Amino acid sequence: MVDRIGRRPWVDTESADLYVTCYLENRRFSIGLDGAGAPLHMRGYRSAPHESSLREHLAAAMVLQSRWDPAKPLHDPFCGSATILTEAAMIATRTPASRWRKRFGCMSWPDFNRARFDALRQEALAAIVPAKGLRISGGDCSAKWIESARANVTTAGFGDVIRLEVCDVADMTLEPDSWVVTNPPYGVRIGDERTHLPHVAFVPDRLQAFPGTQVAVLAAEEGFERIFRLRPFKRNRMNNGPIRCVLAQYQIHE
Repeated sequence: MVDRIGRRPWVDTESADLYVTCYLENRRFSIGLDGAGAPLHMRGYRSAPHESSLREHLAAAMVLQSRWDPAKPLHDPFCGSATILTEAAMIATRTPASRWRKRFGCMSWPDFNRARFDALRQEALAAIVPAKGLRISGGDCSAKWIESARANVTTAGFGDVIRLEVCDVADMTLEPDSWVVTNPPYGVRIGDERTHLPHVAFVPDRLQAFPGTQVAVLAAEEGFERIFRLRPFKRNRMNNGPIRCVLAQYQIHE
């Protein structure tokens, strides 16, 4: 580098100008430029993190797989940091996932076209539609997490759209024809199964009080469906970080 450009490079290890990704597999080595930089799932609206928050792209995938109709109510009884609810509001309003992102790795490339990039960003922001009529709500038995959730939805601009309250799942109430999309605690990252699975057991009993409800539940494969006691009409395998999970979907009948 000194021979080529006359000086030794200096690298900011926290926020590098150029991201290079290398893979070595089966004696094959490949090098690529990373145009994103920081991981794309980090949207930038989570000002108050939860100790077991879902990654944002996983929450968005759950909402999309549930086929939620934004004209219908959506509720998360284990809302935590409100990631599922916020991603649902973003999907319904066509809010780009990169709205709060200030930098991409490609911005340091020599051929980066700032004018074109700014035009594309403005085009994406102009496509956002108002949140009028959305009925999105969440509950959690922890006042601490509800406070964190309120901070996050406010940062995302949905403080007046997403209704949050401290509520035990056993006291959950739903509007007719609701969607429930949730990631209940299953004792892998916080606590243990003896603490959390019995709590989840209240969910099917409570759901059956609201026929017509569509339900999508992400949980660890081990033990969950046995204690949930309902038969899913659809199952999708998903990984929650290193945890092998399944997104099970149910329809609550009379």
